[in-house]
Amino acid sequence: MKNQLIDFDFQSHQVRSLVGEDGNPWFAAKDIFCALELDWSGKSLYSVPEEWKGMGKFPTPGGEQELVVINEPAVYMVAFRSNKPEAICFTKWIAGEVLPTIRKSGKYTLSSKDDTPKPKGGFSHLPKFIKDADNGNAFAIFTLKEFGIEKHRKAPEWLKSELTLKTIDEIHDLAKDNSIFAKHLIKSLYGFDVENPQLSF
Repeated sequence: MKNQLIDFDFQSHQVRSLVGEDGNPWFAAKDIFCALELDWSGKSLYSVPEEWKGMGKFPTPGGEQELVVINEPAVYMVAFRSNKPEAICFTKWIAGEVLPTIRKSGKYTLSSKDDTPKPKGGFSHLPKFIKDADNGNAFAIFTLKEFGIEKHRKAPEWLKSELTLKTIDEIHDLAKDNSIFAKHLIKSLYGFDVENPQLSF
């Protein structure tokens, strides 16, 4: 993975990052867990999709070492696990300070014309975020907003090509169960209410 290193500090916790060959930021996973005061072990990233993980080289007092890195969607996923008040501040810090800094450095370029971050591994976790957002979970609502999904905002058109049929089916099922976010997303992307049984892709 390309070594264009940028270091940040969150409440005295070092957060190391680099820009990968895909042009997107990757963060040292252990640093993210330490900043969120979450336990770190070999199983800490078990539930994170493989395509959201990688290896990156960072300078350390003992010389250059390869560390596990995670991408932006994985950072939100990890923060979503934490119930600590610091997690909300951390998520806002990543979105409001870290990513804009990387973009201004010229080392982080978006692949689309809009500024909506797209997870490299797709949106297989989207139904879970939608379900939790309906239950008022702040992290889920924030994550959906980061991907352009809000109650009173038209969803970005590129979502159509990013969602798999399986994910669409799961979202449609949530909509039929009266999920506010799912109903809005289905109507925003495909122009119909969930009462219509015919889906045209």
